[in-house]
Parts: sequence; structure tokens; C-alpha cells
Amino acid sequence: MKMKKISIEKLKSLIDRKVSFILLDVVTPEFYNHKHIPTAVNACVYEIAFIENMKKLVIDPLLTIVVYATKKKSLAASIAAQRLVEAGYDDVMLFEGGLEEWEEAGYDIESEDIAIPPKPKLEDRKYVVDTFDSVIYWTARSVNSRHIGTLALNSGELIVENGKAVSGEFVVDMNSIKDTDLEDPKWNEILIKHLKSDDFFDVGKYPESSLKIKSIVPRKGVDEYSPHCKVLADMTIKGVTHEISFPALLEAAEGGALKARLHFDFDRIKWNVLYGSEKFFEGLGMHLVDEYIGIEAYIIAK
Repeated sequence: MKMKKISIEKLKSLIDRKVSFILLDVVTPEFYNHKHIPTAVNACVYEIAFIENMKKLVIDPLLTIVVYATKKKSLAASIAAQRLVEAGYDDVMLFEGGLEEWEEAGYDIESEDIAIPPKPKLEDRKYVVDTFDSVIYWTARSVNSRHIGTLALNSGELIVENGKAVSGEFVVDMNSIKDTDLEDPKWNEILIKHLKSDDFFDVGKYPESSLKIKSIVPRKGVDEYSPHCKVLADMTIKGVTHEISFPALLEAAEGGALKARLHFDFDRIKWNVLYGSEKFFEGLGMHLVDEYIGIEAYIIAK
């Protein structure tokens, strides 16, 4: 369905003439309190209870509602407008330019004098990984199933220079490997023993794996909260080392910590983890195991 739109001139005229309508700011309360278009009320579209919150603000579904967000490119306003129409609100209009166009036009804004706190900054020093609060998730696939689980870190560090993470190293405890999807204790134990055996990671001989970061460079054209850097690292498993690269988000957290989020898939064959691979075994049938293992990690360093 084509959404009705309103120009900045028409919106300004409605406000100036004190026409009865609802001007709805759909961003978070923090951004709304920081600044918004005069007369606007707030209901955050990111909230699951967005429509329920709207029912408290707008009792009459026939009342005109003009919806806007912060930036021109944002989808928040159009999504909110669509949800309102689907919920039965009869007269919904989209102001696409949002607060960005309003300010560019030089029109007044309202503010609750609540500033958005500046983002914490990284200090130039060594950050030591909190092995308790950090976690690594793994995903492995076979013909008929998928298994997921966790790994723990023995140690780790990240080095920050000139306000940016530049290098680091992580040591993984391979004995910590767990499966989180098999509810049957017997089959869970069988799988873990299999993964720890020389069919897979030969944990008795190689109790640790490691990731040594060689470089961290910015990725162009990504948003603030997306993985904004590319990491180049040497990964060692079963005594075999190969270079890998992957996207990551590394940023300062509250309380002076550094948090990192990363994810990648790797071809286990390169690290001599051969079990179930059709490159080395024939007639596997249901025993065929995907050669790629997925890794996702959430790291806290202090």
C-alpha cells in the first residue's frame, strides 16, 4: 500500500495554525528528549509494545497522525506509519525528511535539556580479557542436523594505541567445549567425547587453540553499531596455523571496559580436522559433516 506523505511546508503550516493532529516522533526516548519538533509526542517504534503505547496516546483512531524519525534515510518512520495503518489508524502521513530536514530548514526545535551522553572512549593501554564474562559460540552442521555450543577462554588481551585496538591474542580452552542443543545427557556426552577425540580436535594432545591478531583496519561505509573493522589474524588449531580475516566490532563500554563482537566461518580441513569430510572419505551418507564451522564471540576486556 502506498503511504500518504506530507511535505515540510505542509507540516509547518499545520503546526503554525494549531490544527488538531498528532505529531509522532518514533525514535528512542533519549533522542526525543534531546531534541524534537515542537508539539511532537513520543512512542518508540523499536519497542515491541509500540501499538499498545500508541493506544494510550491516541484514543481516536480517526485523528490525523504525522510520523517522523531522526534522519532522512531512516526506515523507522515508514515502518511505524505502516504498523499504524495496519492497526486500524485511518489517517496516517509520513514526514520522510524527519528532524534532519526540519533542522536544515532552520525551524525551531524543542528540547528537554537532556544531552545524549558521549560514547566512552578507549584508553591507550592493554586490556585483559574477562574470561568469565566472555563467551565463544560454535556452530557445526551435518546432513541431518546442526549442533551449537560454547567454548571458554583461558586468557586474552587487546592492545589499544591512539584510541583504537591494534592487536591482541586469545587462548581458547578446548577442554571447555560444550554442546547446548542436545537435551539427552547420554547423546550430549557422546558428542562431546567425539569432538574431543582425535577424529576432531584431539584435545588430549592439543588442549589449547589460539587467535593472534596481526592487524585491525576500519571498514568503509558501515554504520556506527555494525562490525566496523576488519581483523587479520593467525589462528592455531591442533598445532596448525593459518591466516584468517573477519569483521568485528570493538568499542569502549561503560565502566572503562572494552567490548568486542566478532563472527566468521572457517574451513576445518585446513586445520587437519578431517572427520566426515567427503574430500577424504567416501560413502559417508548420514555421517557427512559440513567442512565449515561457524564462530561467534562476545568479548569483554578490562
